[in-house]
Amino acid sequence: LEIVFSDDHSTDGTFEALKEIVAEYDGPHDVRIYQNTRNLGIVGNFNHCIERTSGQLIVQCNGDDNSRSDRVSRLVETWQSSPDVLLVHSTAQYVMGGGEKGRKLNVRPAEEFANSPHVYVVDLYYALGASAAYDRRIFDYFGPVPDIAIVEDSVMPFRARLLGQVVKSDEVLVWLPPGGMSYVKEGEMPAKFRRILNEIHYSNAKAFLIDLRKVDVPGKRRLVMVCLLLLVRNYLLKIGLGGIVKFTRPMLRSHVVPVIKLFLPR
Repeated sequence: LEIVFSDDHSTDGTFEALKEIVAEYDGPHDVRIYQNTRNLGIVGNFNHCIERTSGQLIVQCNGDDNSRSDRVSRLVETWQSSPDVLLVHSTAQYVMGGGEKGRKLNVRPAEEFANSPHVYVVDLYYALGASAAYDRRIFDYFGPVPDIAIVEDSVMPFRARLLGQVVKSDEVLVWLPPGGMSYVKEGEMPAKFRRILNEIHYSNAKAFLIDLRKVDVPGKRRLVMVCLLLLVRNYLLKIGLGGIVKFTRPMLRSHVVPVIKLFLPR
């Protein structure tokens, strides 16, 4: 294995602790550690880390998560099940402070992730980055995740599904500590998190449009139209005009959406 640590210019002693751990390692794997010269954020650090790897399958491991001991081998088995599998991911689960298991994430049925790229645009699906592994062919074709994106969880499966297949394992292969937006139930989400989530959807739509310029796939015009509608919707939410979104939603569903389905088939 090639094991790459990418520290995003932390100031809490993380990099020093990593250097000590790596210095003490005497196993068979190629272990390397890097530190960015400045803080690049989630997507920037993700891109830099990918650039520093050379393997064909890249397994993402976030700093605050715990993977099952056979996680990599299980993901590799799933990836090798078909030559057109470009992204594999799994169910994840929270582990509470006392060690008890919390609720699970990424629990949608596996077959739903295998549907067309539309599920990542229309239904706002995502493949939890903490549980995912990526075929290098995605990066060879599209390049780095666009800087406009805030997170990689939707952009990467969208890219993978444009080129090939996304496969999900129902096994729990990674455990997460409680906290963050994913931990909050949707109906209980504070206003601050709702604003961040809207920013994520807004940036995802922009990233999707950038990637759609690089491919020619069935239903492309429909995907572009939906992305444009998402941009308008989330921009209105961004500037505090959520009332307009709420008022026009019934009209969109009853008139605009049927027209898109009729004239822009998948």
